[in-house]
Amino acid sequence: FWAIVLCTVLGSAYFLLFPRQIPRLTLDMIEADPVTRAAWAFLLAADKPTNCFPSMHVALSALTAVGLVRAS
Repeated sequence: FWAIVLCTVLGSAYFLLFPRQIPRLTLDMIEADPVTRAAWAFLLAADKPTNCFPSMHVALSALTAVGLVRAS
């Protein structure tokens, strides 16, 4: 539990202090049907380009796996 809390606190601090940004597609670069374009528009609006590092879902999954291996 405490490893997950520490990982979350450190990851969040890093995310806020040192934001990273990745190049992304723009809506005009996507050639698709209207439904897919609408889905892409929603995704691009909801998920900002700075939301890329650290990857907390991977870090917390790895910590959980280590904990499960140690428990068995």
